Amino acid sequence: MSNPKASFIMPLYNQQRYVNESICAILRQTEPDFELIIVDDASTDDGYESAKVYADIDSRIRLYQNAENLNSTKTYNIAASHAKGDYIAVTASDDIYEPTYLEKVLAADADVVYTQFVTIRSQGEVVHRHYEGQDFTFDYDRLKSRCYLFAGTLLVKRSIWEDIGGYDESFVCASDWEFAIRACEDRQVVLIPESLVGYREKHMYSNRFRISEDTRAEERQRIRSMYA
Repeated sequence: MSNPKASFIMPLYNQQRYVNESICAILRQTEPDFELIIVDDASTDDGYESAKVYADIDSRIRLYQNAENLNSTKTYNIAASHAKGDYIAVTASDDIYEPTYLEKVLAADADVVYTQFVTIRSQGEVVHRHYEGQDFTFDYDRLKSRCYLFAGTLLVKRSIWEDIGGYDESFVCASDWEFAIRACEDRQVVLIPESLVGYREKHMYSNRFRISEDTRAEERQRIRSMYA
């Protein structure tokens, strides 16, 4: 059997409230040739059991479980290690994806693809449309100074992920930005000027509340120093 065109990778930690919606959004993709790899990061809620319901009825879903809580950076790398697709799509267990997401990012036929996105509230209503009226041209120097690409929209060739070693596990929250800098250097990068992903704003179940602003600031400064 040939490899799927893409592997969605999804860490899962205490997202019982939202993971069903995220999984369903991926299963509704108009391009059906994919696998969804979910790695539960030792959740303390019933999110794993919710995901298992889908894994039991759709063979495209593969579900794994960490023995202990590791953090999302390490869990993304674990998920990617199981990937068989030609491309890897980075997803979150509380975000949602338009049905045409995979079809359109694959059609871009590039090494790295990002799209625009919207911020949504808990019930899915849109609260902000990013980059509307702004220049959405890719600029590598701009990327090194500011993380203006949203990791939740990323599609990257699996060969690139493997060549550069995936996410740097010394980072706990800025690993997506640091990865983008390495992945995009001297490669074909396409930014699709269309919002294809809904980013769930901070909520009580979000991993984003688990990391202090001091840590976020320190990691951002470290990246700027690394790639100045």
